[in-house]
Amino acid sequence: MNTEWHQRLYQALESKHPVHTEALVESNAILETPAEKRALAKRTEAAATDMESAAQARLAQEHQLPFIAIRAIVDTASTNIPENVLKALDPQGDVNLWKILTGTMPKDWIKIVRLGFQFNAAQRTLEKSRTLVLDASRF
Repeated sequence: MNTEWHQRLYQALESKHPVHTEALVESNAILETPAEKRALAKRTEAAATDMESAAQARLAQEHQLPFIAIRAIVDTASTNIPENVLKALDPQGDVNLWKILTGTMPKDWIKIVRLGFQFNAAQRTLEKSRTLVLDASRF
């Protein structure tokens, strides 16, 4: 790992956002419940679970390219993913809004709205971080 690059990224980001540099663990499936998330964290001692970055890291390593994962957490360890959200996901991970609208019970709306707010907050954090990351990554 290029420690100078890592340090520049860390300094640029931590001036605007909370930054954690603990390990991520790869999962091939969505962890639906807080219990599943706690069990994996306990077993691996990872700070968060990630489904996308590991494949990108392997590809970068194969091509001897520098790589770092910049992630914003959508569903925290205490977030319970509603079943109807899982059913509305396609194989690429995109949500079919029609399936959510037609398959959601009233008791799940609060969970879905909360998850939507968390997703939007994570997306805004990444958007705000884009320029900081690009500037700190110029060699």
